[in-house]
Parts: sequence; structure tokens; C-alpha cells
Amino acid sequence: MEKFTPGPWKIEPGREITAQSTRYEGEEILVAKVSWRPTQAEMRANATLISASPNMYAALKLAEWGGHADDEEHYCPVCFNKKRCGHARGCELALSIAKAEGRG
Repeated sequence: MEKFTPGPWKIEPGREITAQSTRYEGEEILVAKVSWRPTQAEMRANATLISASPNMYAALKLAEWGGHADDEEHYCPVCFNKKRCGHARGCELALSIAKAEGRG
């Protein structure tokens, strides 16, 4: 998986979502631009959801295996399988992580 631009991402006036550059200190880079076609409220809601993506991904990874990725006996809080067994087929947590990582 390619690494995404680390958060925090922020919504700029208008329709742009930016983040701090990892290469140049103090410089912001464009992460996404939200379409004007939806209503203004819908555009703002879309931008808010997109800008929260890095935080939500981190929360999913933390929740996976009950926050104990190094312990084979801990279980997924969604499908309740132990790590040593892997996620159950169709586990929403595993599917969401896979999608965020470009595997789903």
C-alpha cells in the first residue's frame, strides 16, 4: 500500500482539504478538492468526512485486536475472532481497514 499523507487534514475556505507537507516544513499540500455540485451543506459534510480519514484509519487500526496487535490471544471487537485465527469472513472492521489500505 502506498502511504497516504499523514494527518491532520484540514478544510480550507472554499473546497480544498490540505495537510502539512512531509518534505517542506511550513508548507501545506492539497490532499483533495470537493465538488461544488452538491449543496453547500453536503459539500461541507463531504469535506468534513474526508478530512477525518487519517484519524478514523488510526482508530480502526487501534481497535483491531482490542488494541493488542502483538498478542495472538486478543480478539477483534467486531467479529470476536482471536488474532491467531484471523478475522471472520465479512468482518466489517477487517473490510474497512482493507479498503483504506487499497486491498478491498
